[in-house]
Amino acid sequence: MCRISETVRYLKSKGYITEFKLNSSFLESSSTSIRLSTEDFTIDLVFQFDSYLNPNDEAIIYAISSKRFGIKGLFLDTYTENCQPVSLQMIEKLSYNSEM
Repeated sequence: MCRISETVRYLKSKGYITEFKLNSSFLESSSTSIRLSTEDFTIDLVFQFDSYLNPNDEAIIYAISSKRFGIKGLFLDTYTENCQPVSLQMIEKLSYNSEM
């Protein structure tokens, strides 16, 4: 079983360097001033981590890229973080079919 830290390390080795955090209608880089609206990025890969023993270990990692800004990065969504309002467009963009 692959751990979150191993997956992050793997993705960073593939060029997904920038870390993003979620705001209501965009993803924001924690190291630059780049803000990605839903039209500005593509989700390249999704990794879901479920834990029946410890809900704090549950997360989804999105590997994203933006041709507009020439950037690749990661957005780590944990189920235990404080909830904040998110736009419908962002919810739709980050939704994925786990059967994929």
